[in-house]
Amino acid sequence: MLGCSENSPLLLGDEPVQQEVTKKSAIKPMAKLVGYTEETLWVDMNTGAPYSIGTITFDGMDTYGLVYQILEMSGKGNSSVGFLTERFYIFRENIDPGTEGFDIQEILDMDYLMTGINSGVSPNGIMFVTNGSVSEAYEEFADWAGRNVHVNGEIIGGNPPSFTSTFRVN
Repeated sequence: MLGCSENSPLLLGDEPVQQEVTKKSAIKPMAKLVGYTEETLWVDMNTGAPYSIGTITFDGMDTYGLVYQILEMSGKGNSSVGFLTERFYIFRENIDPGTEGFDIQEILDMDYLMTGINSGVSPNGIMFVTNGSVSEAYEEFADWAGRNVHVNGEIIGGNPPSFTSTFRVN
């Protein structure tokens, strides 16, 4: 005989099938992590490789150092569309490349709080959009490891060129 009531366990014959019912509530998804960046394009004095260096300020949090290591950048024929792949690093300290140039390896050897890879497009040479994911995250960002990243921004211009963007993790 199979039966149960509010005050007794589920029985199969005289044997309890389940001693206790466990109730679990739905886990709420984390809110988005949203940051606003200000960056400048720099060139490594040893390799000539381009890097974007600046700051990122997250809603309700502090301002952090930000470096984009540009892994690949290309155009498509005579089109004004540009494609890029980049690795981002977020550091506790602001990064100052100085005025005499810098060695990017010294910066990348610092302890970072979050890193990941984005790929995207600049459809007109002024705006850009990238998508990717957080591959590593530590300390206050640890819960964001493995999450998606979406960046959209604007190339301001200047010499060297500067950028602003919105950086979202969800």
